[in-house]
Amino acid sequence: DLLKFIAHVEYQLGGKKAHCVHFTEEAAQAFLTREAELKLAEKTRSRRLDALRSFARWGARRSVRCWTGNPVDEIPSIRVPDRLARPFTVEDEARLLALALTGADRVLRALLYYTGARDEEICALRIGDVTRPVMLPDQTTILATVHIRGKGKKDRVVPLDPACWAILEDHLLTTADLRARDVQAHPLLRKPRTEHLPWSPAMIQRRHRDWGARASVAMCTAHRWRHAFATRMLNRGVDLRTIQVLMGHSSLATTEGYLKIVDRRK
Repeated sequence: DLLKFIAHVEYQLGGKKAHCVHFTEEAAQAFLTREAELKLAEKTRSRRLDALRSFARWGARRSVRCWTGNPVDEIPSIRVPDRLARPFTVEDEARLLALALTGADRVLRALLYYTGARDEEICALRIGDVTRPVMLPDQTTILATVHIRGKGKKDRVVPLDPACWAILEDHLLTTADLRARDVQAHPLLRKPRTEHLPWSPAMIQRRHRDWGARASVAMCTAHRWRHAFATRMLNRGVDLRTIQVLMGHSSLATTEGYLKIVDRRK
């Protein structure tokens, strides 16, 4: 966020290198106005203003020369609308789950329902990211897992419901040559007639438009499965910290947002 501000100041200076003397209220206000003109989300603009405030406090603590007071002290906060997540209703989810899907489409639906993964995370999955279930000598079953690469390089391992593993296992046995030397690096969902080209998020969204039309579900998107996953876990009594780990949220505050949905329904 600070680099964005510095780039803006340097542009205003005609390409000259910015110096702390250029950190003024006018420069900060012009930067935020420009961000609003570019129609950046309120959440993004609010975060950038917070970054400028932290930068100003940092300079004040160190008595940076040419720092004239707090350059952003008089700039009003940017109000972020309280947008609640929109999970599928129980009825919508049931209609989507009742669709007769086959092949990779069935795998996609299972992963969305059972893991709450983002569409781009599912596109990035490789065959080697799926671990088979294990039966211990005392007959205890260790569930299958999937290794998900999340936003900001935050990886997580999510256990798979046996029903999800059954769908994945069938997919692997029928579509992949598990004896191939580099099969572990192959995409789990790959484009037809290819081995190394994964699905794109656009392919997932196209399928959701079709599913929504077939199941009569309005605003059918992949991300609503993620919201439904978190809400379902909360309704079943799973604690917030566990849901945070399963969802790959960097902040517990993000996970707490789902409490508002559950409370509203109650």
